[in-house]
Amino acid sequence: MIEKFARESYTEMNELVLPNDTNTFGNLK
Repeated sequence: MIEKFARESYTEMNELVLPNDTNTFGNLK
């Protein structure tokens, strides 16, 4: 559960900085 939370936080951070990269990570999930 901790890893999942970390991934979500990391994704949110990327959305603020690089929305495109975040979209790519979302597809990899």
